[in-house]
Amino acid sequence: MQLTINMFLEKFKNLNMVSLVIDASSLNVQVGILKEKQWISFSENNIPALESIFTSVRHCLYETNLELKDINRLMYCEGPGSTLGIRLSSMACQTWARLSNTTIITFSFNNLYAIAKIIKEEYKDIKYPIAIVSESIENRWHCLMILKEDDFSEKIKELTITEIEKLNIPLFAPPPKKSTFSLEHKRIHYSLKPYPFILEELITPNENFN
Repeated sequence: MQLTINMFLEKFKNLNMVSLVIDASSLNVQVGILKEKQWISFSENNIPALESIFTSVRHCLYETNLELKDINRLMYCEGPGSTLGIRLSSMACQTWARLSNTTIITFSFNNLYAIAKIIKEEYKDIKYPIAIVSESIENRWHCLMILKEDDFSEKIKELTITEIEKLNIPLFAPPPKKSTFSLEHKRIHYSLKPYPFILEELITPNENFN
């Protein structure tokens, strides 16, 4: 049974399907329609998620002359980041999947792993290990250590500035919303627009097959 499910999911991961992608985890809300690992429409803005997610989805569908029934896969960012943005994205995708008259699977991806892929593309001579840091709560920070290229074996941890400093490795961070990240680091602009091809390697299914 599990083998059948895995084969089914791999079909949805590997075929060149039409995918609707929503990432409202960060300062910018990103929405796009993906086909053959390329954006056929993409919208990015800094309007609050509650106001912009559905407007951006409508824009992308209109621009591509598609309807929701034409979408084969739904993808959303599961964080870390804005709780409201992540919940809205998840609820929208899960609702659309349930209302669809065709088989449609919802996938999620983690933005710290996406940033790791972006770093790989933008820093060709990078030396590992590195750490990617993003804002959490109460002076704590999400931290993902990448020990070597494309090695996602380390779990994301919540650390203090002092604990991060003790890692003594190069740090990368997207702009924080509220806090100031005081340690020396390289600032990363988190945008999926230049890198649509990275998502295929990051998505995991959120469907219940029981």
